Formats: sequence, structure tokens, C-alpha cells
Amino acid sequence: YNLFAVTMKKMGIEFTFVPPSCSDEELEACFSLAAKRRRSIEIHACLYRTGTLLDDEGISPSYVHFLEVAKKCGCIFHFGADIHVPSHFSGSHEKLEIAARRVGITEDDLWELAK
Repeated sequence: YNLFAVTMKKMGIEFTFVPPSCSDEELEACFSLAAKRRRSIEIHACLYRTGTLLDDEGISPSYVHFLEVAKKCGCIFHFGADIHVPSHFSGSHEKLEIAARRVGITEDDLWELAK
């Protein structure tokens, strides 16, 4: 049960989580629709926490792939951190920047409200 999605739907906003087991075809179908509807994809810092497979720079290769498919489909993006205490902020913005740079996300790719 996704409480956040239910709450967002009540506000008139479609919201969903994408399971990491999605195929590229499923991701492309999802992101193509998101791009067509101008829905923003979140570049999220919490995906770099302990327990996630990370590369030498502390970035999840599977998450970078997820963002690459979204970018290829023409999606727009925004940043999120899910930070609840100041100590969680340390390094989060650098990770977001590294992920965005790897994918080739520029300011032109950002949601208007995220600029």
C-alpha cells in the first residue's frame, strides 16, 4: 500500500514507484508517457544509502541506468533528498550532481519549478 501515492492522487497528481525489476521496455513505456504528460522524474539522494550496490563514487549504477532511460524518453527532472536530520545532508547534493552529470541532465532538463 503506497500511502504517498494515495495522498497525491487525492490532490489530483498521479504518482507511482517503479520497482527495480522493471525491464527497459517497461521503463521506456512508463517514461515515454511521463514525458508526454510533462511529469517530472525525481533524482533522489536516498537511493545512495547503505545497502544499495554502489560504484567507486558511491553511485548506484542501476539508478543511473533508470535515469538514462528517462532522459532518453524526454523526461524532465527535479531533485529530492528525503533528508530528515542535518547529518544526512552531508554529501547528498554531491551524489545528486554526479548522477545528473553522468546521465547528461542539464538545467534545460529540469522541471520549471526546480530551477
